[in-house]
Amino acid sequence: MGGIGFISMTLIIYCSLLYDTGWCDRVHDKIYYDVFSITQCFRRLNATHQVGCASDQGGNVGVLHYVPAEAELNWLINNGPHKPYIVLLTQHVFNGEVIHALRKSGKVNGVLVIMNTTDLPAHFSPDSSCPNTNFELYKGDSKYEHCKSAMWNPMGNDLLMTDIEFPIVALLNETQISFLIDECYEKFNKPVNGTTPRSYPLCGAEIKAGMDAVKNTPTCINRGKTRNLNPRTVVLSDYSLSVILDDITDSVSGFPQFSEQICDPLGDANVFGFLHPIRFQNKTDFNDTLEEGSIIMAATKLDATGLFQYIVPGAYTTVAGFVTLLAAAQALGSVKESIDPVRDKPIMFAFFQGESFDYMGSIRMLYDMEHGPFPTEVIKDSDGPHPIKPGHIGYFLEVGQVASLSGLYSHSDPRSNQNDTVKSGVNKMEDLLEKFGKDLNISIKSASDDLPLPPSSLQTFLKKINISGVVLTDHERKFENQFYNSYLDLYSNINYTATTKDNQTEVTALAQHLTEVATVVARTLYNMSTGHQYNGSDNGLMADSSLVAEMLYCFFLSPRCELLNFTSDEHLAKRLPEVPFDYYVGVERDPSLVTLHIERILSYFIGNAVNLTAENCTTYETHHQRNPYYNYMWMRGPVNASSATEERVGLCMETTVNKSLATSPAFIKGNDLSGTEYPSWSESVWSAGIPNVRVFLIPDKTYEIVTLCVGIAVLVVSLPTLFLFNRRATILFLAE
Repeated sequence: MGGIGFISMTLIIYCSLLYDTGWCDRVHDKIYYDVFSITQCFRRLNATHQVGCASDQGGNVGVLHYVPAEAELNWLINNGPHKPYIVLLTQHVFNGEVIHALRKSGKVNGVLVIMNTTDLPAHFSPDSSCPNTNFELYKGDSKYEHCKSAMWNPMGNDLLMTDIEFPIVALLNETQISFLIDECYEKFNKPVNGTTPRSYPLCGAEIKAGMDAVKNTPTCINRGKTRNLNPRTVVLSDYSLSVILDDITDSVSGFPQFSEQICDPLGDANVFGFLHPIRFQNKTDFNDTLEEGSIIMAATKLDATGLFQYIVPGAYTTVAGFVTLLAAAQALGSVKESIDPVRDKPIMFAFFQGESFDYMGSIRMLYDMEHGPFPTEVIKDSDGPHPIKPGHIGYFLEVGQVASLSGLYSHSDPRSNQNDTVKSGVNKMEDLLEKFGKDLNISIKSASDDLPLPPSSLQTFLKKINISGVVLTDHERKFENQFYNSYLDLYSNINYTATTKDNQTEVTALAQHLTEVATVVARTLYNMSTGHQYNGSDNGLMADSSLVAEMLYCFFLSPRCELLNFTSDEHLAKRLPEVPFDYYVGVERDPSLVTLHIERILSYFIGNAVNLTAENCTTYETHHQRNPYYNYMWMRGPVNASSATEERVGLCMETTVNKSLATSPAFIKGNDLSGTEYPSWSESVWSAGIPNVRVFLIPDKTYEIVTLCVGIAVLVVSLPTLFLFNRRATILFLAE
């Protein structure tokens, strides 16, 4: 064996042994302290801009500086000599003004935020002070546009809509937070006497949270399409819709996907249903139409948003609202036999996804109604539900933020109210809300006539059709919610007392309040439909307070609650998470767990239990042999009381509830991604590797230069040495 070959083999074997014994890992542990319990701000894009945060592809490095109070920012901005910095902020210091000051300083390379649920600031909303202003009803109106008459979210700091040049990461683990403060900042970096900078070595941090997309949605989508040269027809069978896209489609979910994503369109699914199916009076007459303006739509939103990934609790922003509408649906479902499906006005429930991003869900449903057929394709000479057009909707009652116990307001559009017919319908709804509120000692007042509509799905429909619409909220001129679309939008901030697993139906003050609001909504809808009050029982039409309490437990605390176990099938039950739901709309793939469970709960509340086996209930042919106006859904049902293994008694629900796409029409082929008619929100994909933070010591620059010089010297000396060894190999290493 030649000398050089022997030396090389020896080095390889030696390095392999070192690797096998974990030597490399031990060296890493001696250099770095890894922080894994994190969540990060991320990048989203629309038709014209990118917003949010991301690190450089190789990560952002800086000296760690802890700022426990805003007063201590001055030293960092004006005197700190060791830029760039990674700044560690408490929740009380983390706000829009501070972030903008750090950006302006040019000294900051990243921000770490200490996150906890005990020491909360008085307010924090990263959304705009005028949410969804780019797609509001009042665009171009000199009196109402851009919240000129009412600044709905005065606590909004607009961080969600800002392109931030450095990464922002939230820290979740107290032990790791303590290490950063005590073992890193205090020991190495804290200025002497609060003013004199420390000398090297200093403790530094590196944040890796790179994202690939840049500029805007049209740019990143088109970059993805250039890599996909095989256009396909996408059949969305779950939604009875077909679209042609240039995108690769997931064969399982039916949702459009891009072959090599740089960004993904935001999207999910809307959930909707009717108390009774809407039928053709004469199925052979395809021109037979539903009466114009006859449908009463009761709506709310399902989503919220926030600055940090996976932490969108949405307690006040969205959960209280959709729980209220679900409770109203249940109350109406229990008395639906008293509502005549032919004579009385149809009631449609709609739960919109993506409303936090320029009303994506409601815009898509309205688009599908316009371009039809919606909700399903109807074949001439065959049975099926009547197509719904925008003109069929005559009344719109939306449940907004209603968690405050102080009283409610009904909002309507001052411009639409100039139409006498619209105004008459609005007055009728507001009078009913006020009347039924008084019956339950709830103050419900009409908002001032000089106010426009607050951010709401109703604005979407009023752009296209003149309807009588009311939005029910707990605020008149500005949000009561101090944490709108924030990671701090927690149930603890809305007077909700956490219940236990064994006490899921305990009626708290919030549960009782929402029950009363749901009762008012249900009675109003019933009266609007039938023209009279419900008199079927001594208590009249009432929402179930225990059921409201259980839904709050499910959507605030634990998805593994009894109601969600009851309404799930076996597959969905296995996917119930241990932690509370996240209400961010996400990117369009499969419908989110929130959407799937809302669909099932609504089906249970307004559907009919039928005598079908699990196999027949879930078989497509059985649906259409039995009744083409319904969908059929198998649920696990209640626990069998006589079963020692908690086996459940399943049931099959016959329901009008369905889903429709909640992805913006901008992503449909032929529409303009850069236009202003439809929103085009997307989310960047992450760069390779898991986002992470790690801490290490940064030596003096002189030390680094000396180390580099020594390394170069060793290299210079080793090269001739190896050359000499190679020349003398036959002497130094005797052949066998």
